[in-house]
Amino acid sequence: MLNLAQNSSKLEVLQTTLESFKNLAINSVDRPNMVNPNAVPDKAVVVLPGKNWQERPSIQAFGRDVVYLNREEIRSQMLINFIKIDSIEFKSENLAEVKLFYPYRAMAGTLKLTKTATGWQSDSSNLDINPSGAQLYFAELYQGIACRNDTEFARWNNAFKGEHSGQCAADPSANQTALNPAPVTAPPKRHKRKH
Repeated sequence: MLNLAQNSSKLEVLQTTLESFKNLAINSVDRPNMVNPNAVPDKAVVVLPGKNWQERPSIQAFGRDVVYLNREEIRSQMLINFIKIDSIEFKSENLAEVKLFYPYRAMAGTLKLTKTATGWQSDSSNLDINPSGAQLYFAELYQGIACRNDTEFARWNNAFKGEHSGQCAADPSANQTALNPAPVTAPPKRHKRKH
């Protein structure tokens, strides 16, 4: 059972984790390879609680209430830009680790956070970058679901074809472009995130 101080720290750690990924709060799925440092957050952060972390605390990230959705809710809304939190663990009073998966940015692993005089600071250098793994995740997540116009899925899929549209292709097989990467003959390479 967490005491009040521990619970407060856990909320701060979660908020810092979410605010470490500005793209979570930006409608940017139609331009996945473009990172605009001046972009202004314009949407609520969506969190998918993992099997080992089922909490849904009321917090804000980038000035908006965080939204918690389960897997089926994410599928029904055809979302692409969300983060999965698998666990939050305190190694000491001033050190925390968050296991996460941010498939839209192909990032996974353990985010380390250290408490300083000004609050919690995150270090994403231990996160892996695995584009093939992210594509396979989305392929499995949306397997058997027809594309719907004006969804994140439609915009994200079109971006891989160099288009900027929220419309699904007339040919249903064309809507799977982003979800069917070329066959992999060897395990996908995992890259460490670089600053």
